[in-house]
Amino acid sequence: MDTKHTSAIAKAKTFLLVQHPYFGALSAKVDIVIHDSLSSNFSFEHQKLLIQSSYFEHLNTQELASVIAHQALVHSVSYHLRQHAKDQKLWFEATAYVVSDILTKNGFELPIGIAYQKRFSGMYTEEVYAILSQERAQEPKDVPTPQEPTLQEQLFANTLQSITKKFQKQHELPKQLQQLHKSYRSDPSHFQEYLYKALEPYMRDDFTIIPPNKKLLYSGIYLPSSYSQTYTFGVAIDTSGSIDTQLLTRFISELEALLSLIQNYTIELFLCDWKISSHTTYSKGEQLLFDLKGGGGTDFRPVFEYIEDNNLEITILFYFSDLAGTFPKTTPRYDVVWVTNTQTLQPPFGSCIYLDHDFCAKTN
Repeated sequence: MDTKHTSAIAKAKTFLLVQHPYFGALSAKVDIVIHDSLSSNFSFEHQKLLIQSSYFEHLNTQELASVIAHQALVHSVSYHLRQHAKDQKLWFEATAYVVSDILTKNGFELPIGIAYQKRFSGMYTEEVYAILSQERAQEPKDVPTPQEPTLQEQLFANTLQSITKKFQKQHELPKQLQQLHKSYRSDPSHFQEYLYKALEPYMRDDFTIIPPNKKLLYSGIYLPSSYSQTYTFGVAIDTSGSIDTQLLTRFISELEALLSLIQNYTIELFLCDWKISSHTTYSKGEQLLFDLKGGGGTDFRPVFEYIEDNNLEITILFYFSDLAGTFPKTTPRYDVVWVTNTQTLQPPFGSCIYLDHDFCAKTN
């Protein structure tokens, strides 16, 4: 991508962050690629926004910002909600119309190429979908078998959904966002609150008098300056085959969203069934990526043994599992939180967050 394109994209994303913070936060997670041979003006593939170069050249800053915000919002919800529709392609189209209406009502300038029809103003996605389905009922078409989102699609969409929940909690969501789906009209999930409580002690900065805060030094006033300790968090995923990928992706995205509130950290990510199949170290801001491979029995000991043998200074370990496995005989020196969908088994140490498919949770 040349400097001109990079500069234009940066200006558009900056415009969104300043003028429309929610859409700016969503758009910050979207990678943009300018494409010379795209068959349409833009498309969203593999969590990247592809824009046809000739189309891109005719967009001003606000129009480009509209395209980025539109696609970010459409794809932040569609991966989760398309299972509600028999025709998933039509569901995407209905979502796009509703998002266009939301952007218009929030003062966006929609360029040519973004689908918008005034007749859908104020409607929910479900209503638009029903109208489109009825209008096209007589059209011959081959409706493909509904496809489940891939793991990476879910992780990406969950990351954007976590941003939405953050703004929702702060009462800063844009107007009419509830049009997208009924789930925006209620909040069934308290899972993030339990994770927040587990991580809250590490979100505070410490203070020191040496060096002092320079803000008021000129007037002879010495105040302590803040500094942030670097924490190391462990995340272990049981890959024994009984893992629930839907709950896993929700857990990972919520965890990433909350970790963004911590100034400095690293993550030690383990994939393990009866042995460790993968260990990766991530720094702040890096997305947790993994390929679930396993299927054997479950043994929790290898992760705890690896941490001790390699002297990893783990602050807290989150272990996602159904708890059907072999536990260490000794309690580790760090906090352990088990994230699980079962209440029939109890770990010998640590605390539990129980998570169900309504994304409601409770702790032991």
